Amino acid sequence: MRRQKAESRKQNAERGRQKALSCFVPTAHCLLLYCLLPTAYCLLIFPTAVAQIGDYEGRPVSSVEVVLEGSPPDASAQAEFLSLVRIKPNAPYSAVPARQSLQDLFASNGVASARVELTETQAGTRNSPLAVRFVVQRQLVIAGVTLRVSEAAGVPIATDEIRARLNLLEPGRRFSVPAIERNADEIQAYLRDRGYFNATVEHAEEPVASDATGTRRVVVYSITPGAPA
Repeated sequence: MRRQKAESRKQNAERGRQKALSCFVPTAHCLLLYCLLPTAYCLLIFPTAVAQIGDYEGRPVSSVEVVLEGSPPDASAQAEFLSLVRIKPNAPYSAVPARQSLQDLFASNGVASARVELTETQAGTRNSPLAVRFVVQRQLVIAGVTLRVSEAAGVPIATDEIRARLNLLEPGRRFSVPAIERNADEIQAYLRDRGYFNATVEHAEEPVASDATGTRRVVVYSITPGAPA
């Protein structure tokens, strides 16, 4: 009797296993189908992407230049930037030295943004020579800091003490709005220490009139202490 019950349990377990497998197989086919569809789609679009990326590879370079965007032309600065460019005239164009040239321009600390523009000198001609242009926006730099403090009704406000709190704003440093805002918070902390809890600190940036490059900025903080607590 016990042997018959054990045999029955074994047969039930085998039928359950086969039923589970029959449910799993269609799911596996579905998963395989879902995996193959994106792969086939990628295979269809990949040759087009390669053609677009490699269309200019190996073409002769007819000219290379650097132009400034957002600031007046500056022959000396453009010549300096051009010396960092690894694409040379009368040589085959390649995207690798073009990307490296952009990295070198950014590493010079004189460039805020840059891009490469390619123009076919003989449009519609196979393997037409390329005119390569690097379009550069120069990095703004800080020329100085001006403090404009309204009259205080309580504890006198020493501008020298405020200047001592300003960091990352030395002349010649890269212009950075987050750094300017952090220093405005430092001024607010100084004013609160002296009881000016309702003080306001506003900042603005003014170009230097005598700067022909248009890249130097003076940071101006307008401080209104308000009534002391």
